[in-house]
Amino acid sequence: MHKKHGKTETIKVEYDDNTNHEDNYGRHLVYVFVDDKLLQSEILKQGYGKVAYVYANYKYLNEMKRAEIYARDNALNVWKSK
Repeated sequence: MHKKHGKTETIKVEYDDNTNHEDNYGRHLVYVFVDDKLLQSEILKQGYGKVAYVYANYKYLNEMKRAEIYARDNALNVWKSK
């Protein structure tokens, strides 16, 4: 999601109907879309995170798992061998 030129046009926040909308600490559980791309998936695809703490069948879980697999298979960032 790295933009070399231009500015972000739209940012959208979406709740998942499979959640209570907040976690046990009162934090909102949302998906963030930047120019129609799921920010969480972009972070995972670049290898800057891992899918964890999954307690339900979340709406975009499969997309995020595919992004994580891509980063792992390409040894990106947190997936680099030491």
